[in-house]
Amino acid sequence: MPTRRAAVRTITRRGRCTRVPKKSGFPRNNSVRGPFLPGSPHQAGPGRPDPRSLPLQLRSPVALIAGIGVAVALAPLGVQAVVPAPGADEAVITVRVGGDRLSGAITDTGPADAAISGLAGARLGLFAAPTDGSPISAPWASCISDADGDCSFVVPDTQVGGAHRDARFTVKQLSAPAGWSTATSLRTHTAAGGTQTTAYQFLTGPELRAGSTYVSTSDFMYAPATTDNLDVATASSGVSLLERDNPAVVDRCGLDVAIILDTSSSVGSAMPQLVDAADSLVDALTGTRSRAAAFSFAALSPGANAGPNHAELTSISTADGASVFKQQYAGWGISTGTSWDRGLFAAASAPEHYDVAVIITDGNPDLYGDPRPVTRSVKATRFKELEYGIASANALKAKGTRVIAIGVGSGIGVAPISGPTLYDGSNPLQADRFALADYAAAGAALHDLATSLCQGSLSVVTELVPAGNSGEDVSGASPVGAGWGVTTSTTTSGVSGLPSTVTTTEDGTGAVTFPIGFGSGVSSAALAVSPSVASGYHVVTQGGQNAACHDLGTGVPIAVTNAAGGFQVEARPETATSCIVYIAANPVTPPGLFTPISVDPIAVAGRIEAIQDVDGDGRLSAGDTVIYAYDVTNLSGFTLHNVMLVSAVLGAVVCPQTQLAQAVSTTCVAHAPYVVSDADVTAGQLELGAHAEGLNIVGSTLQSSTSTVTTMIGDRIPVALTARGRP
Repeated sequence: MPTRRAAVRTITRRGRCTRVPKKSGFPRNNSVRGPFLPGSPHQAGPGRPDPRSLPLQLRSPVALIAGIGVAVALAPLGVQAVVPAPGADEAVITVRVGGDRLSGAITDTGPADAAISGLAGARLGLFAAPTDGSPISAPWASCISDADGDCSFVVPDTQVGGAHRDARFTVKQLSAPAGWSTATSLRTHTAAGGTQTTAYQFLTGPELRAGSTYVSTSDFMYAPATTDNLDVATASSGVSLLERDNPAVVDRCGLDVAIILDTSSSVGSAMPQLVDAADSLVDALTGTRSRAAAFSFAALSPGANAGPNHAELTSISTADGASVFKQQYAGWGISTGTSWDRGLFAAASAPEHYDVAVIITDGNPDLYGDPRPVTRSVKATRFKELEYGIASANALKAKGTRVIAIGVGSGIGVAPISGPTLYDGSNPLQADRFALADYAAAGAALHDLATSLCQGSLSVVTELVPAGNSGEDVSGASPVGAGWGVTTSTTTSGVSGLPSTVTTTEDGTGAVTFPIGFGSGVSSAALAVSPSVASGYHVVTQGGQNAACHDLGTGVPIAVTNAAGGFQVEARPETATSCIVYIAANPVTPPGLFTPISVDPIAVAGRIEAIQDVDGDGRLSAGDTVIYAYDVTNLSGFTLHNVMLVSAVLGAVVCPQTQLAQAVSTTCVAHAPYVVSDADVTAGQLELGAHAEGLNIVGSTLQSSTSTVTTMIGDRIPVALTARGRP
């Protein structure tokens, strides 16, 4: 078998030509380093080339977060993915710059190449001393990361006797590409140094010699999992992490929220208070178009003594739905270890999209990875634990999820996983992070966050009451499905955004929201709310009223006045108003009293669309193929979903429009033709019947009468049908 030759490309630098392998999809071979000590496994010898003579492999410029499908680390124009080769008097220092967490495994001795994506466009600088405020002014002392995240400094005068031979520099981040921010310091904790703010910078190795390349994931920065590194604050993954900017807060009432709870052993007896804090957020969102998911973390995610994670979004728009959701985490217990990395990445790798992820933690991380790289007797928060946590937060932000971090207690540095803006008691919508004394304060802050989103708005939740209930009994009610419309209008001057009609979707909340614009000097607005109650249903009153309304912020009921077709309620700019409307199917009339007139909810009219005259005799006969079409019209009074045509002969036929509003029609064509059989010829005629089906707003199937198309065998085929039936 012939030996495959690696494809190469030529890169010109400073008048020299360097042959570098084309980029592969495999991680860099980190055995390429130098210089090497005599007798080391990297020393050249018989059958073993000197690794310093080998080029570096390059990684793919695009990494995909497993299960998410988010492309990361794309190179800006002009940033070439090449680690330069050193010249005769030069040494190369290359630093890996990272962004998002990937699903790659972490081993005891391996760096973060497979676990953190490279980031292009970041600018790093070399500083003569760790305390210097400005980098060395020479051009070679700054670099911009390429498509693989490699930022390479080509340091001159490193030959024997050269000015920079064996010089040591400090590497710092200088600037970030658009959408990212530099990390200047991290909150660390070690037994020796306690909890402190540590500058996020790195000292290069003790040797710097011409002809050699020094890599951050192997020769410096990177700290393998050895006992000597367990209590070193600056022990790193070998990747200089930048922080994704936090996505803006969703500007609407109601959220899809992921709640991520720290169930590490430090929570201790305060676990019920942690649950209460999460409950406060859920309760504030109940009565709005909101759904929630729940995650836990300790050493891993879920925590060892917590139940399973619940990544799927569950409706919390109603009190019953919120109660079911809260039971998912009510019994969670604590276990050892704190891994921000695992908790955040569990949410990042979920298939759901969350508007907001709220992480509540009482301590800085002391673990990372899954499985954990090493069993540690020392509880320390080093750069490495924080870097993986930042990368996982970046992966979550990459999906458009705003990360809100709540640190309960003192000295918790959550800014790198969320953002710079601290909650000051008056900015819940702008704050990225909250530093609070206890879980009660955390619950109050989360309540303020949720209700602030809804101030000056009206939410209406429509629930369907079970058929067996009577009077005003609404027990067992559940949110309606898609297609239930609510119209809101006002006669108050200076109010914008109304009238408006909003229809429920398939999100399971049964809720709609109306943002209301209050003009200058307008302190309240009289709203007329009209739910579109479908034919065959009626409103179930509460206390004689057509709706039950309350202030989401205080829970205080708001007065309602019945009106034709709905109700009236007053809204204020400082109030988050939520109303519940209950509906039920009309009772069935007992047999023998009277017979109601029956009207099909769906009308169907069938016809022949085309005929292929196989034998060419101009008449319908055995072997000819017939294509049928049916015009389907929605007469039900409300929107229908999953509309289809059903025939015992043709089977189910999907219509081009599977959702039909009231009085809207669609034409369903059975593209699988019917072949006229000998039995049809014997019968003397061809009969084919079909009916239409669709789901109403409560998920019940509605059906039309059967439409039958009859054609006599031997009849002359109209020219128009024959033309359309030609193959």
